[in-house]
Amino acid sequence: MNVVFIVTSFWSFGELLIAVEFADELIKSGEKICFIAPPTHKNTILKKGYICISLVPKSRQLNRILFNEVKYSFKPDLVILSDFLNYNFADRHYGITKEDLNIFDTTLCTFDNFYWNYPRKCMDTYGFKSDIPKKIVLEDYGARIVPCPIVNPDSVEGENVYTYSLISDFVDISNLKKRKNRIKYGFDNDEDKIILVSYAKWQNEHIEDRGVSEFVKLSNNFFNKLISKLAEEFHIICVGSKEKIQGDNIHHYSSVHTETFDELVSISNIYISRNMTSTSMVRIALSGVRCVNIINSISDIGTIEKIAAKDEFNMTIKPYRYFMFPVGWYSFLKPIFDNNPYAELIIQIEQFEIERGIETIKDILYGDNSDHTILTNKLRRKLSELMTPKEIVRSILSYDLEGKR
Repeated sequence: MNVVFIVTSFWSFGELLIAVEFADELIKSGEKICFIAPPTHKNTILKKGYICISLVPKSRQLNRILFNEVKYSFKPDLVILSDFLNYNFADRHYGITKEDLNIFDTTLCTFDNFYWNYPRKCMDTYGFKSDIPKKIVLEDYGARIVPCPIVNPDSVEGENVYTYSLISDFVDISNLKKRKNRIKYGFDNDEDKIILVSYAKWQNEHIEDRGVSEFVKLSNNFFNKLISKLAEEFHIICVGSKEKIQGDNIHHYSSVHTETFDELVSISNIYISRNMTSTSMVRIALSGVRCVNIINSISDIGTIEKIAAKDEFNMTIKPYRYFMFPVGWYSFLKPIFDNNPYAELIIQIEQFEIERGIETIKDILYGDNSDHTILTNKLRRKLSELMTPKEIVRSILSYDLEGKR
């Protein structure tokens, strides 16, 4: 069977990683894989051993030619969109439209990373409200594949909608592996507490808006304060950080390979993120490492003025709430995490409540984690019972052949 993945987000690697992990499972059962993706992702895809055709920016004509070439040379049985939301607006960057997908003349489906059946009034991006959810027609994109546990599988329903476990392999955090890797990275004392923090490249970018820029700057200042204060007592490993927070206990890695990152995870007691939908955090949490996500639920400028120092605060600031920094998406993502067992594994800390956040982190570091282990194992068992990528692909094709699409 020949499967084509179309990736259209050039700034985020999240949707690419979801597609690649799915492809990795399909390849085990002998499927042939081809990616159509932005030039920024080409090296990542080629390193995985997959065919990669690069989209041409701002050229519908050339990209239609590429689609036709893939159709006749690769002969796909199935085309999978890595994110129908991004594809819905791909005309802005690549000129391609929903109608251009008809070129493939084959079964179409999409990942539904945030399960669009949840009732939503808007998409709150950088504090601005968009009516995008009202413009999306799910039926245009065929079957939907829902990654779990970011979405609670128990909340998913509907015909031709499939749930699967986003993560199939886990980080080895056994005592033996932890001891070996701690020695390797220079942490000889088993009692040392280590906190891992990763900085995604896309989180350094945001829309051009003065108020948003001021809020992003202030948020980064508070985050750096939190990390600096934690470094007074604990070792901090920062991966991918451009902002070089200084301190004897702060260890910087500009970028690392997956194997190295896994080793750093294995020696860490806590992982800190600012993106509740991070696929890396899903894998780390399900591997058994405690995870903390920094959020902001305060949008009142007066409240923030009282919290921030005078030299940090600017009245042009446009504060907004977020689960995913710096994009926002607080209201948009909230339905996903309500009554979601995965959300129970992640401790949420408000970005402006530094002292309370530090106390929470200390409670995790020195507390009893037995209940957390039970919750993690329970969730992993539930995820293991979901369909595999191979089963999902075959079910989608069978459904299409029966003429029910």
